[in-house]
Amino acid sequence: MKVEIKREIESELELGTKAIISCTDILRKKFTNEFIEDVNLRTASNRLFLAIEHFANCMTLLEYGGFSKKHMKDIEKYKIISEKLKFDVNLKELYVESYGIRKYADYGGVGESEFRRERVESILKNTLIFTDSLIKIMKEKKIKIPKELIKISKRGY
Repeated sequence: MKVEIKREIESELELGTKAIISCTDILRKKFTNEFIEDVNLRTASNRLFLAIEHFANCMTLLEYGGFSKKHMKDIEKYKIISEKLKFDVNLKELYVESYGIRKYADYGGVGESEFRRERVESILKNTLIFTDSLIKIMKEKKIKIPKELIKISKRGY
C-alpha cells in the first residue's frame, strides 16, 4: 500500500472518529425543551452521517486506492466491499440510511424528535457494529487506529 493512501485512510479514520464521538455525546444528553432537543438531534444526525461517510472513504481507499468526491458514485462499491470482506452490516445500506437522516438534519420538521432519535440510535448501533469490522481490517493492514474509536466501539453508545 502506498504511504499517501495509508495517510489518507488514517486521516479519514480520525475524522470519522471525531464525528461519531460528537454524535454519541449529543445523544447521551437529556433535553427538556423540544426545540433544543430537535436542534441537537439534527446535529447528531449530521455527525453520524459524516462518520459513516468517512469510514466508507477508508474502505474505498483501502480497496480501490481512492474515492469519488461525489460519494453516490461509490455506492455500489460499498456493497461489493461489504460482501468481499463479509461485514456484519452492509455498508451500502448503512450509508443510504444515514443519508436519509442527514436530509432530516438539513430539512426536517420540528416535532419529529422522538421518532428521529430512535432512528438515529438504530443507525448508530449498526455503525458501531460496522466499526468492529473496520478496526479488525485496519489492524490486519497495520493502519493506525484512533484509540477513541477502539474505546467507543467496545463501550458502545
